[in-house]
Amino acid sequence: MEDTIVILKKAKKEEFKATKKNITKYVKSFKSRFYKKFGYEPIVVYEDMYDKKLKNLIIRNKSTSLNLEDIEAICNQFVDLNEFPDGIKTRCRKQELARVRQIYMYFGYKLNHTLNDIAARIGYDHAMVCHSIKVINNVIETNDKKYIKLYWDIRNIIHEKTGSKNIF
Repeated sequence: MEDTIVILKKAKKEEFKATKKNITKYVKSFKSRFYKKFGYEPIVVYEDMYDKKLKNLIIRNKSTSLNLEDIEAICNQFVDLNEFPDGIKTRCRKQELARVRQIYMYFGYKLNHTLNDIAARIGYDHAMVCHSIKVINNVIETNDKKYIKLYWDIRNIIHEKTGSKNIF
């Protein structure tokens, strides 16, 4: 049987004081009740305000203030606007433009925008966004010399705009 991921949030009650000991005690009792009911132990993820690792994880997954227009403007800085006046919205398959467009889709997805929103913004469909994410992940894994510099340049600008180095 598959493990179940349960996100546990304790309702605010006056008698419950959110200390590490109380949270741990509550989680243990929750696990035992769950085991009695379903016959297997759940994987429990809970927020512990005193655990710095979990706090960093929450900050890293927090949505940023960059919207798709901002990401598009950043990516358009790397496009020759004389040749492609519409920037990354241009329906052209030249590699220099296609890679910037793919990086735009990748960062849009990493910054918690939906596939359909990303695709609609530049006139493609969600399948193209999925493909672009796979391509850029491959570029990062293989350290592709042609495109990794472009990826890092755009990534550094996005990090400057968001003010956080822990997004991705």
